[in-house]
Order: sequence, then structure tokens, then C-alpha cells
Amino acid sequence: MFRMMLKTLGVRRGVRPDALPGMACIARTVAAIIIGFVLSATAAPNVDVTAKVDRSEITIGDRVQYEIDVTGPASGHVELPAVLGNLGAFEVKDYHTQTTTSKDGRSTVSYLFTISTFTVGTYTLPPQRVEFYSGGQSSMPTDTLVLYTQPTEIKVKRTSPETEKDIADIADVAVLPEPPPWGAIGLGFIVLALIGFFVWRGIQAKKILAAAEPPPLPPYEEALHRLHLLREANLPSQNLSREFAFTLSEILRNYVGRRYGIEALESTTEEFLGKATPLPLSQIQQDWLREFCESLDPLKYATVGITNDEAEKRIREMEDFAERTKPSSPPSPPEGGKSGGPQK
Repeated sequence: MFRMMLKTLGVRRGVRPDALPGMACIARTVAAIIIGFVLSATAAPNVDVTAKVDRSEITIGDRVQYEIDVTGPASGHVELPAVLGNLGAFEVKDYHTQTTTSKDGRSTVSYLFTISTFTVGTYTLPPQRVEFYSGGQSSMPTDTLVLYTQPTEIKVKRTSPETEKDIADIADVAVLPEPPPWGAIGLGFIVLALIGFFVWRGIQAKKILAAAEPPPLPPYEEALHRLHLLREANLPSQNLSREFAFTLSEILRNYVGRRYGIEALESTTEEFLGKATPLPLSQIQQDWLREFCESLDPLKYATVGITNDEAEKRIREMEDFAERTKPSSPPSPPEGGKSGGPQK
């Protein structure tokens, strides 16, 4: 290899021996440059992740802005799969994103969270998982890079001085020389007996009502009925967009859970979509399900509103999804025959 490098550099027989060490140094330099180009061509994309807060010390109830910035190639796609449920004692009051692109082809995606808490202490926002997909959307990635933000500390102070007492000292217990109040004790037993009787009677009444209740509606009919009630409630016009989003999400999860036999109500959005992946849904329905759930999350965890037209559009989309995925009706028996066997 060394001789080949010398040939490449034009070193031939007859060169003075004292010049060979310099030629060897040049050869090693050229080899290092070639290796550097190869490694840079195969290296992972250059992605920078930072996390910060606008104030590191607040009082109870104050709002602080928590910002996560992800800078990388503009052709990539960024996701934060678990940040909304991974902020410890802090509650998310507002959430939005913004993207800026520089002239060198790199973009910065900023995730802005407005958070607050009502407990005193020193808290550390845990490292957040950041997934960068260099091939585009996460449904068809080519390369995935997983990074974590640095932990961020926030100190929450009380509004009153720490030396001030909230509750007065407890006085010493007084000694009661009186005899036990047997009358009150007897009255207490009578009251407990009456309470037990009424509780037992209430349980029996609930059993009778439960036996008389009609069987639950099928998943498809229940979903349409609840969507009808949600439409009549007209929550967006009452500035109840968050309640609308939670109710619509619960109707969707309840329908999918009962229709396909999965546990969906107590799952996060990512867990629910993961359980829905193996279900017998078309790719278009799977894509709609992900887009629909992710569009409701900002409404559930932020203070942004929704118009009546947007609410009606989402209700219609849910009705269409239920209509397309409802079980097919069993075939009708032949005319004049009976189901379950041939006609005699």
C-alpha cells in the first residue's frame, strides 16, 4: 500500500532516501482525507436538540414557557412521542409549534409549551425523547435518529414568606371527667343500623333496575347515538372546545375498542394507535385514524378553540368511519324458508 501511494505521488526509483519520510507523511495525509470523506458520506444527519425555559424560578400558579428546539435538515421529520405526559407536576396550559428554515437548507422546529403548577418545590423536567426521521413522515422513515433533551430545573416558591405560619398551634387536649355518653352511643348504633338498612335497600333497588335495563346497543349504533347527542350539545359555541375534543376522542376509542375487542379507553394516543395497527383496517383508514387522533390532542391539552364548522366536520368524519367499519349484516334467509336448516 505504501509503495502504491508513493507511485501515485510520482515517487520513482532514484529519489534520495532522505526524501522518503516526507513522502510517507504526505501519503498518510491523503489516506486520512479519503477516509474522512467516506465517513462523512455515511454519517448520521447533523441534528441539534436544546431545551430551555424562559424562567427558572417562579411562584405558585405562574406560567412558564418550556421550549424544545430541534435543528436539522429541512427534509427530515421530527416527533416528540411522549412529552405531553412526561412533564411531572406541571400542567400544560397551551401548546403550539413553529418552524423556521435557514438559507443553508436546515430548519428549526420549535415546540412551545406553556406550563404551570400549584405545588412548592424544586422540580426537574425530565429529558424528552426526540425522534428525527430523515426520510420524511414517520409512517415511511428511511433513517431514524433518537435524541434526548437535557433535564431542565424549575424552582417553585410559595407566595407568602416561608417563616409565616399557615395554621395556629394546636392546644392541649382537655381532660373530660364526665362519664361515657351512653345515650349518644346508643343513638349512634341506631343511626348506623338505619344507614345500613337504606344502603341495603338501595343495592336491592339497583339490582332490580339493572335486571330491567335493556341490553346495550351494538358499537355502531351506540357511536351514532352519542355523536348525535354531541352535535346537539353544541359545545364549541359555549367555549367548551376542550370538552368537545375529549368527548369525541372517547366516542372514537369506545367504538374501536368494542368493535374490535381491544382496550382503548385508558391508552395514550400512541398506545391506542399501536393497538390499532394490526386491526383489519385499510391503509387509508389507518392513516385517517392517526391524523384524526393527532388533530384532537392540541384541542385537549391547550386553550385553542374550534369553530362550529370544524366541529361538524370532525363529527361527520367519525360517522363516516363508523359506517365504513361496521359489521356487515348477516344474509337474509331464502324467501319461504327458515334460517338454520333446509326447508322440508
